[in-house]
Amino acid sequence: MEIQRIDLRAFLSETLELLGSVLPDEIIFTCQFVDAPEVEVDPADLRELVTKLVLNACKAFDDGTGEVQLRTGTVA
Repeated sequence: MEIQRIDLRAFLSETLELLGSVLPDEIIFTCQFVDAPEVEVDPADLRELVTKLVLNACKAFDDGTGEVQLRTGTVA
């Protein structure tokens, strides 16, 4: 495990770009990266988590079409 400080917005954008080739064209992705702070995480663990969440969301659509929204923000 290697904890690093990363720019969450850039990290999520890069991860979704990498996933683009395996995601169905029929599913629309809406990204809203507002107030995405730098975070201290293990990038490999976070990439695995985001990948699994996105793939599971895609599988949840019975007819293979739908919209997945990915948003960031801060909680007070």
